[in-house]
Amino acid sequence: MNKGINLLPSKKGGLDKQKRILKLLRTVSIVVLVFLFTSFVTLFFINRQFSPDKVKQEERVVLANYSAINSRMAKLFLIHDRLSEIDRILSRRVPFEAKTTEIKKQVPRDMSIDSMRITPSLMEMTATSVSLSSINSMLDNFTQMANEKNLFKSVVLNGIGFDGKEKYFVTLKIQLL
Repeated sequence: MNKGINLLPSKKGGLDKQKRILKLLRTVSIVVLVFLFTSFVTLFFINRQFSPDKVKQEERVVLANYSAINSRMAKLFLIHDRLSEIDRILSRRVPFEAKTTEIKKQVPRDMSIDSMRITPSLMEMTATSVSLSSINSMLDNFTQMANEKNLFKSVVLNGIGFDGKEKYFVTLKIQLL
């Protein structure tokens, strides 16, 4: 028989193989342990960074900012609409400033205009004074303007009276040009 062929494993060769397998298992377990540790730490930070509570809080902040911007836009739209409406009204408005300025120039200083209603073709006014001569002066001025067709077509005296205290009043209806 040949002594070189040995079918029974030797104890020394079996131990080396077991040591290598054990060493390999330790290395694999350490690598797996390190991989799991880094994975858990990474997942922890990712979860903390993108947690549902944090996402909901960011959503609330974004929606609050959006509603503030939406509110501001609504206010700006309303202001723009009002300004354009004012511009439209001013463009259609009959310019009464020149007429009222000219009328005020014809009223003596010691008289006061209590009411004035102006339309494009008609003006009604009530004036008061402590002196009848001031009322006469104003009526003369208005009559002259009507005769010259400067600003008035006609002047109609609706009423003149005394208030019972110390003032006289006059009510006029004036046709404007």
